[in-house]
Amino acid sequence: MRSEKVAAKRPVTSRRREKILVLPAGTDKEKLAAACRARGVRGVRQIDLADLPYLGEEKIARLAEELEAEGMVKILSFSPLFLISRESFDYLCEKLVAYLEEFHKRQPALKGVTAEKVKERFGISQLVLLLAVKTLEKAGRVMLQRGRLMIPSHAEELSPQEEGILKRLEELYYRGEFRSVSLDDIRREFRLSEARLDRLVGILMERKKIFQGPEGLFIHAHWLDEVVAKVRAFGKKEMTVGEFKNMTGLSRKYAIPLLELLDQMGVTHRKGSVREILPFSQ
Repeated sequence: MRSEKVAAKRPVTSRRREKILVLPAGTDKEKLAAACRARGVRGVRQIDLADLPYLGEEKIARLAEELEAEGMVKILSFSPLFLISRESFDYLCEKLVAYLEEFHKRQPALKGVTAEKVKERFGISQLVLLLAVKTLEKAGRVMLQRGRLMIPSHAEELSPQEEGILKRLEELYYRGEFRSVSLDDIRREFRLSEARLDRLVGILMERKKIFQGPEGLFIHAHWLDEVVAKVRAFGKKEMTVGEFKNMTGLSRKYAIPLLELLDQMGVTHRKGSVREILPFSQ
């Protein structure tokens, strides 16, 4: 039986947006919370808040932080502002799990659904999807494997030999700290074909043991957590590339790709020549 779509696919016109975001009387915080609920899984962006122009971006951001602290919304980004109500987000997560379970019943031979298909199916943005997947992965309810979402029980199983190679690969990345590890060197050391090595490295990434940044940078989760902790404890709202290099002891060759990875993770946000350090969001 085909389930209902969480959100309509057709674009939200200004006329529809006006109808959706007619805000009730109440405090500014209550109006912002109502706007988030009205937009559902699509979330609310700054442009959607036409009824609150008098507040200004800083006050809206402060109200959003208060609502997040109260468990009413989730902040996906500050610049530009992008929010989703907690009620809608939790609803989306449950619907996503149910959709994947139904998919596995109908298509048992397929490992999972592509992220692009899930975005289209639910009418959600990339940011909303990433947060939902991250939340569900942490809870052990879904996993992302080579670009496909699936229930963990459908994940690929490895032989004991492959698990042993994975362990040695992880140790190699750990010893490499922040430096780039050459895939060609790894391939020669373990005598692996290109396809098999790509598969094993992909599994390490899916298991959150290593992370890949721009320009071929791979970093072990231990060292990445250490960098994130240092950035959050920096004590300022912004950081220059030079300050980041001094903090990590890295050359520009490795510092820039690592900063770009932090941007992708939502730890920092590039603003001209500096990085804005974003507030931590559970």
